[in-house]
Amino acid sequence: MPPLDSTLQSLVQSAYNRFLRPFLPKKLAVYNGVPIRAVKLLDQQVTFPDYEKPLIESVRCHANKGDTIVQIGGGRGPSTVAAVRAVEPSGHVIVYEGSPKYISKIKETLHLNNVSEFVDIQLKIVGEDRDVWGKTDNVEIIEPERIPNCDVLVLDCEGAEQVILPRFNCTPETLIVESHGQLGSPTEDVKQKVEERGYIIKDISPEVPEEDVYVITAKRKEVDNS
Repeated sequence: MPPLDSTLQSLVQSAYNRFLRPFLPKKLAVYNGVPIRAVKLLDQQVTFPDYEKPLIESVRCHANKGDTIVQIGGGRGPSTVAAVRAVEPSGHVIVYEGSPKYISKIKETLHLNNVSEFVDIQLKIVGEDRDVWGKTDNVEIIEPERIPNCDVLVLDCEGAEQVILPRFNCTPETLIVESHGQLGSPTEDVKQKVEERGYIIKDISPEVPEEDVYVITAKRKEVDNS
C-alpha cells in the first residue's frame, strides 16, 4: 500500500487535472527552443527541449537559407518555426494541416515568433485522413500529386505517408518522413517506399521507438554528395 502522502498527492493531482486544469488560461512554454502558448497557468514544466527532436533537428540540419520547405502536418507549430529559421530571410515554408483547431495553434505560434510572413498555411488534408485531430468533415482532401515543388519535403502526417510517398510528383532534394508503425505505417515499409522513389537514406532516428515511430532523412540520389 502506498504511503498516505503519496496517495493524497495522487488524489489531489487527479482532481486538479480533471476539475481545475481544463479551465485555466495558457501560458508560454518553450518546445525545442520555440516559444509557444501551450501549457496551463499552474503547470510546473514549461520547457520541453526534446519535443519532436529528430524531426526538428533534421530540418535544422538539412534546410538551407533560401529553400522552400513543404510540410505535410503542422501540429502546434514548433517545427514550422524551426523550418522558417532555417530558410529565412529569402526562403519560404508551405504547411498543409488538416485540423482546423491546429491551424489556429500554428497561426498563434507563428505570430508569437514573428515569422508569419514566411509561411503559407493551407487547411487541407493531403492524400488521406488517417489520424487528423478533431472534426474534418468539411476539410478538402487533395491528391499527393498536387504537392508543389520544393527543396525539402517534410511528411509528419500520422500514417498518410503511406499514400503520399508513392504519388508525389515534386522533386525535393531532401525528404524527411516520420513513420507511424502504430497507425499502419511501419518504419521498414516507409524506408522501402523512400528508396523506391530514388532517395538515399542518410539517417533514421527514434522518436517513439516503442510505437515504431522514427524520423527518416533521405537525399535524392542525383544530388547526394556523400
